[in-house]
Amino acid sequence: MKNSSKLERFNSTLNDLEGELVKLRETSKAYVKLKELSSSYKLILDQFEQNSFALQDLAKKQVAKHHEIKKSLDKQIDLLNLQHKKTSNMILIFGIISVLLLIGILVKQFM
Repeated sequence: MKNSSKLERFNSTLNDLEGELVKLRETSKAYVKLKELSSSYKLILDQFEQNSFALQDLAKKQVAKHHEIKKSLDKQIDLLNLQHKKTSNMILIFGIISVLLLIGILVKQFM
C-alpha cells in the first residue's frame, strides 16, 4: 500500500505540475501579447509625435503665409489710398480750373 500511496502522491504532483505548466504557458502567451501591445503603443506614440511636429510646422507656415498676405493687402490698400488721394486732388484741381474759367468767361462778358 505504501507504493500505491507514493504512486498517488506522485501522480498528484504530476497533475499539479501539469496545471502549473498550463498556467505558465498562458502567462507566457499573455506576456507576449502584452509585449506586442506595448510595441504597438510605442509606434502609435511615435506617429503621434511626428504628426504633432508636422502640424506645428504647418501652423507656423500658415501664420507666415497669413502675415505675407496681410502685408500684401496692406500694401495694396496703401496704393489704393494714394491713388484715391491723387484722384481727389485732380478732381479738386479740375474744379478750381473750371471755376476760374467760368469767372474768366463772366469777366469777359461784362467788360
